[in-house]
Amino acid sequence: MMLSLTDPELVSALVVADIAQIQHVTHSHWPYIPAMRDLDLRHIARRSDADPLLTDAIHDDTLRGFLLHNLSVEGGQASWRINLAVLEANMETLVDFQIDLPEVSFEGRAFFPYDGASPYVPPETHPRIRVYFPDAEIDALPGSGHWLHAEQPDVFVARIEAWLSTAGGS
Repeated sequence: MMLSLTDPELVSALVVADIAQIQHVTHSHWPYIPAMRDLDLRHIARRSDADPLLTDAIHDDTLRGFLLHNLSVEGGQASWRINLAVLEANMETLVDFQIDLPEVSFEGRAFFPYDGASPYVPPETHPRIRVYFPDAEIDALPGSGHWLHAEQPDVFVARIEAWLSTAGGS
Protein backbone atom coordinates (compact mmCIF):
# COMPACT_ATOMS: atom_id res chain seq x y z
CA MET A 1 0.00 0.00 0.00
CA MET A 2 2.78 2.41 0.91
CA LEU A 3 4.60 1.82 -2.37
CA SER A 4 1.44 2.53 -4.36
CA LEU A 5 0.96 5.77 -2.43
CA THR A 6 4.55 6.98 -2.47
CA ASP A 7 5.64 5.71 -5.93
CA PRO A 8 2.41 5.04 -7.84
CA GLU A 9 4.19 4.82 -11.19
CA LEU A 10 5.68 1.51 -10.01
CA VAL A 11 2.28 -0.10 -9.35
CA SER A 12 -0.25 -0.89 -12.06
CA ALA A 13 -2.82 -2.57 -9.78
CA LEU A 14 -2.95 -3.57 -6.16
CA VAL A 15 -4.34 -6.53 -4.20
CA VAL A 16 -4.42 -6.07 -0.42
CA ALA A 17 -5.52 -9.24 1.39
CA ASP A 18 -7.35 -8.86 4.70
CA ILE A 19 -5.68 -5.72 5.96
CA ALA A 20 -6.47 -2.01 5.89
CA GLN A 21 -4.40 1.10 6.39
CA ILE A 22 -5.12 1.51 10.05
CA GLN A 23 -2.96 1.21 13.13
CA HIS A 24 -3.23 -2.23 14.68
CA VAL A 25 -2.67 -1.70 18.37
CA THR A 26 -2.60 -5.43 18.99
CA HIS A 27 -1.94 -8.11 16.45
CA SER A 28 -3.35 -11.53 17.24
CA HIS A 29 -0.46 -13.28 15.49
CA TRP A 30 2.28 -11.75 17.61
CA PRO A 31 2.78 -14.85 19.86
CA TYR A 32 3.50 -17.13 16.91
CA ILE A 33 6.92 -15.66 16.20
CA PRO A 34 8.38 -16.40 19.66
CA ALA A 35 6.85 -19.89 19.54
CA MET A 36 8.50 -20.56 16.19
CA ARG A 37 11.77 -18.94 17.27
CA ASP A 38 11.95 -20.95 20.49
CA LEU A 39 11.40 -24.29 18.77
CA ASP A 40 14.50 -26.47 19.21
CA LEU A 41 15.29 -27.30 15.59
CA ARG A 42 18.12 -29.73 16.44
CA HIS A 43 15.63 -32.58 16.85
CA ILE A 44 13.43 -31.82 13.84
CA ALA A 45 13.92 -34.22 10.93
CA ARG A 46 10.67 -33.31 9.15
CA ARG A 47 7.91 -30.74 9.48
CA SER A 48 5.63 -33.26 11.12
CA ASP A 49 8.10 -33.46 14.03
CA ALA A 50 7.59 -29.76 14.72
CA ASP A 51 3.80 -29.81 14.52
CA PRO A 52 3.03 -31.26 17.98
CA LEU A 53 5.70 -29.07 19.55
CA LEU A 54 3.82 -25.95 18.48
CA THR A 55 0.29 -27.00 19.47
CA ASP A 56 0.36 -25.23 22.84
CA ALA A 57 1.21 -21.89 21.24
CA ILE A 58 -0.67 -22.33 17.95
CA HIS A 59 -3.92 -24.18 18.60
CA ASP A 60 -5.40 -24.07 15.11
CA ASP A 61 -4.24 -27.05 13.00
CA THR A 62 -4.66 -25.21 9.69
CA LEU A 63 -2.77 -22.16 10.88
CA ARG A 64 0.02 -24.27 12.35
CA GLY A 65 0.35 -26.18 9.09
CA PHE A 66 0.47 -22.91 7.17
CA LEU A 67 3.21 -21.50 9.40
CA LEU A 68 5.17 -24.75 9.19
CA HIS A 69 5.50 -24.22 5.43
CA ASN A 70 8.18 -21.75 6.47
CA LEU A 71 10.21 -24.58 8.01
CA SER A 72 12.77 -26.13 5.70
CA VAL A 73 14.38 -29.49 6.39
CA GLU A 74 17.31 -30.30 4.15
CA GLY A 75 19.99 -32.87 4.81
CA GLY A 76 18.52 -33.57 8.24
CA GLN A 77 18.87 -29.91 9.27
CA ALA A 78 15.80 -27.82 10.01
CA SER A 79 15.78 -24.06 9.60
CA TRP A 80 13.25 -21.30 9.18
CA ARG A 81 12.98 -19.79 5.69
CA ILE A 82 11.87 -16.51 7.19
CA ASN A 83 13.96 -14.28 9.40
CA LEU A 84 12.07 -14.56 12.67
CA ALA A 85 14.45 -12.22 14.51
CA VAL A 86 13.86 -9.43 11.99
CA LEU A 87 10.10 -10.00 12.02
CA GLU A 88 10.02 -9.93 15.80
CA ALA A 89 12.21 -6.83 16.03
CA ASN A 90 10.09 -4.98 13.48
CA MET A 91 6.60 -6.28 14.25
CA GLU A 92 5.43 -2.91 15.57
CA THR A 93 6.34 -1.27 12.26
CA LEU A 94 4.90 -4.15 10.22
CA VAL A 95 1.48 -4.01 11.85
CA ASP A 96 1.32 -0.23 11.83
CA PHE A 97 0.38 2.08 9.02
CA GLN A 98 1.86 5.54 8.72
CA ILE A 99 -1.22 7.64 9.39
CA ASP A 100 0.42 11.02 8.94
CA LEU A 101 0.69 10.75 5.17
CA PRO A 102 0.11 13.89 3.18
CA GLU A 103 -3.06 13.86 1.16
CA VAL A 104 -2.13 11.29 -1.46
CA SER A 105 -4.06 8.58 -3.19
CA PHE A 106 -3.43 5.72 -5.57
CA GLU A 107 -5.59 6.23 -8.63
CA GLY A 108 -5.01 2.73 -10.04
CA ARG A 109 -7.20 -0.29 -9.49
CA ALA A 110 -7.12 -1.79 -6.01
CA PHE A 111 -8.78 -4.91 -4.67
CA PHE A 112 -9.28 -5.46 -0.94
CA PRO A 113 -10.53 -9.02 -0.31
CA TYR A 114 -11.08 -9.74 3.38
CA ASP A 115 -12.75 -12.18 5.72
CA GLY A 116 -16.26 -10.95 6.56
CA ALA A 117 -15.54 -11.16 10.29
CA SER A 118 -12.03 -9.76 10.03
CA PRO A 119 -10.79 -7.47 12.78
CA TYR A 120 -8.29 -6.11 10.22
CA VAL A 121 -10.88 -4.68 7.81
CA PRO A 122 -13.87 -3.66 9.91
CA PRO A 123 -16.66 -1.81 8.08
CA GLU A 124 -15.58 1.53 9.55
CA THR A 125 -12.29 1.25 7.60
CA HIS A 126 -14.01 1.13 4.20
CA PRO A 127 -14.39 4.92 3.82
CA ARG A 128 -10.74 5.39 4.80
CA ILE A 129 -9.67 2.77 2.25
CA ARG A 130 -11.51 4.77 -0.42
CA VAL A 131 -9.74 8.00 0.59
CA TYR A 132 -6.37 6.50 -0.29
CA PHE A 133 -7.62 4.08 -2.95
CA PRO A 134 -10.63 5.69 -4.68
CA ASP A 135 -10.97 2.87 -7.24
CA ALA A 136 -10.91 0.17 -4.55
CA GLU A 137 -13.16 -2.85 -4.71
CA ILE A 138 -13.71 -4.11 -1.18
CA ASP A 139 -15.02 -7.66 -1.05
CA ALA A 140 -15.83 -9.92 1.90
CA LEU A 141 -14.97 -13.59 1.48
CA PRO A 142 -16.94 -15.11 4.38
CA GLY A 143 -15.40 -17.89 6.40
CA SER A 144 -11.90 -17.35 5.09
CA GLY A 145 -10.07 -16.19 8.19
CA HIS A 146 -7.14 -13.78 8.08
CA TRP A 147 -4.99 -15.90 5.75
CA LEU A 148 -7.40 -15.98 2.84
CA HIS A 149 -4.88 -17.54 0.47
CA ALA A 150 -4.14 -20.43 2.84
CA GLU A 151 -7.57 -21.05 4.35
CA GLN A 152 -9.64 -20.87 1.16
CA PRO A 153 -7.07 -20.87 -1.64
CA ASP A 154 -9.49 -21.83 -4.42
CA VAL A 155 -12.01 -19.13 -3.49
CA PHE A 156 -9.24 -16.55 -3.05
CA VAL A 157 -7.53 -17.29 -6.36
CA ALA A 158 -10.83 -17.45 -8.27
CA ARG A 159 -11.90 -14.09 -6.84
CA ILE A 160 -8.59 -12.42 -7.74
CA GLU A 161 -8.66 -13.94 -11.24
CA ALA A 162 -12.21 -12.62 -11.71
CA TRP A 163 -11.12 -9.16 -10.52
CA LEU A 164 -8.09 -9.15 -12.80
CA SER A 165 -10.13 -10.26 -15.79
CA THR A 166 -12.42 -7.22 -15.46
CA ALA A 167 -9.48 -5.00 -16.41
CA GLY A 168 -7.77 -7.15 -18.98
CA GLY A 169 -5.38 -8.73 -16.47
CA SER A 170 -3.56 -5.60 -15.35
